[in-house]
Amino acid sequence: MFAAFGLAYAGKLGVPAAVMLTVTIVTAALGIVVQPYAGILADRIGRKPVFITGNIVCAASVFAFFWSISAGSIPLIFATAILFMTVGYGMVNPLGPSMTAEMFETRIRYTGAATASQLGLVVTGFAPAIAAAIVQPGPDGWLPVAFFTAACCLVSAVVTAVWVKETYRTRTEDLGKQPASAA
Repeated sequence: MFAAFGLAYAGKLGVPAAVMLTVTIVTAALGIVVQPYAGILADRIGRKPVFITGNIVCAASVFAFFWSISAGSIPLIFATAILFMTVGYGMVNPLGPSMTAEMFETRIRYTGAATASQLGLVVTGFAPAIAAAIVQPGPDGWLPVAFFTAACCLVSAVVTAVWVKETYRTRTEDLGKQPASAA
């Protein structure tokens, strides 16, 4: 949504492509710095709270990001993009792979994590096309896209809160196994 649809949408509104490409590069570069800290925080307080918080930040900041594009304010585009991608997504992106792998016990971990991540990529790959189909004309035409993106982020947060087991203090050999009382 950020790089593919954001760039296309901004271009339709007259925001120079060079600005949006620079925003993408800046947020990615800042992400290289920020994402290790998300991992460190997750090691201290748990993966779930950091992952859920990141999704909530993304869900809220996507509105500010698309609004700043519609306003055509380059400083606001940079500020909201940093909040959306560097802070919000920077909390989600580094934790997803480890959280996915830790859902499976050792003998099926590789297959389980690979299947889950690839199916997730197939589904999310359609997000820019869905956004292009639901965007509306006019100054508030971005709202359906922001609501769609926020809904996806919030579903991820809720699913993580309800169904994903916290594993940051679990021994590697115990990952993916049901507790004795649940068996």
